[in-house]
Amino acid sequence: MKRTLIIILALCLGTVLAAQNRITGTVVDADSYPVIGAGVMIKGTSKGAVTDGDGKFSLEAVKGDVVTVSSLGYVSYSFTVSDKTVYDVVLQVDSEFLDEVVVVGYDTQKKVNLTGSVSSVPSERISERATASVTSALSELTSCQSGKGDNISLPASPATQERPIRV
Repeated sequence: MKRTLIIILALCLGTVLAAQNRITGTVVDADSYPVIGAGVMIKGTSKGAVTDGDGKFSLEAVKGDVVTVSSLGYVSYSFTVSDKTVYDVVLQVDSEFLDEVVVVGYDTQKKVNLTGSVSSVPSERISERATASVTSALSELTSCQSGKGDNISLPASPATQERPIRV
């Protein structure tokens, strides 16, 4: 009886240990560049990994687990663990995310958090202008003229401690 119990216990333990797989893989973008720092998480658990400098990851998973790969600026991708041990993932750029970020001088912020007026000027239009400075070209190409002169103010960089540029 005792011997039978030990054999059953050993078989169950072997089955549980065999179910755990170490999966590995690489996460790249559409241009085949590694995505560094992407999160690789097993859905519904706290188990996960982060891709290294080469976009590689390694994770313990069970067949049937759903693994989600995500990174800022990319569309998340999910796959179900099968008998494979190597998973190569290609993340697509999230174009909606890129539309929501506005570059402000030396900082960035989301469009929804931006206060004030925003104008967009393609670089080609600026280079077509025969002006002495970029601020003059921006002044001519945007609607930020008050009738009393130009109304463009660019903050100074905190690194250089220069005064703000006012046009």
